[in-house]
Amino acid sequence: MTEREALRLLHLEDSCSQDELRRAYLDMVKVWHPDRFQTDVHLRAKAERTLQVINDAYALLQGRTTNPASASATDSGKEPDAATARPEYRAPADAAPPPKATAPSPKAVRPAGRLVLAGAVGAAVGVALGLLAIVKWSEELTPAQASDAAAVEVPAALEPADVELKAVRRRPAARTPARAARPESGADLLTAQGRGTGQVSAQNTTIWDAAVLLDGPSGTRGFFLRRGEQVTLLDVAPGTYGLRVMFGATWTGRAFAQGAMFFQREEPVSVADRSQSGEARAPLIVLDGRSGVRPTASFGLE
Repeated sequence: MTEREALRLLHLEDSCSQDELRRAYLDMVKVWHPDRFQTDVHLRAKAERTLQVINDAYALLQGRTTNPASASATDSGKEPDAATARPEYRAPADAAPPPKATAPSPKAVRPAGRLVLAGAVGAAVGVALGLLAIVKWSEELTPAQASDAAAVEVPAALEPADVELKAVRRRPAARTPARAARPESGADLLTAQGRGTGQVSAQNTTIWDAAVLLDGPSGTRGFFLRRGEQVTLLDVAPGTYGLRVMFGATWTGRAFAQGAMFFQREEPVSVADRSQSGEARAPLIVLDGRSGVRPTASFGLE
């Protein structure tokens, strides 16, 4: 990479200062930091590669000369012009020698070292307290697991804070059904129907797992979506779909044994054919139990 390419990457001029270089570098890092793309593996890999190129460009420009004419000549492979190159400074023969730098006294260094040590200890304590608070908060949000042997009634405390209480709840049986393995996000819950060349994305922002049903002209497509996760289906048949969703905990293979709630989306979901329109973007369905949905009667997986 040449200096000119590095300047073009960071959107800088040849005459930029060190402060301008640093600000441009920090702006590009904020845009391409991999932590912003944790939910998309492909975008995260691209961000890591782009950030490496940005770091290389920044390192190259940090050590370049401050004379724009010399930098331009270096990029083109030519010697800088004598008229524009900065002349070398030479001290006159009778000039007094510069004063020698003296090392700071150890007594003056000790207070600064103590301040640095105190700051490091304070930062470590703050990080530890923050991690402890996050762990405690996560434990409070985790829904209680139902027992396999004892009869369980759904208590009022199991209602999620971000889901309205108007949802129609299905009362559990006298005994909790056998618990099935918790499916991965995107796993099909029904016999393969509604497959094609369209794509749709769904995001579950609640603290409950969800069973999502897409009702379309070619049949019903059902898939599982874990709490706090997002999934993109790439083989959905193009068309207009109605959407139903079942929230709850402790999946039994056909329903939720705990806190089951049922909603229906008010607006239909339109899925475009990506084979005919390469730029068609997958519609994103955000499942938060509040926006654009209404409670509905209980339903099961046909």
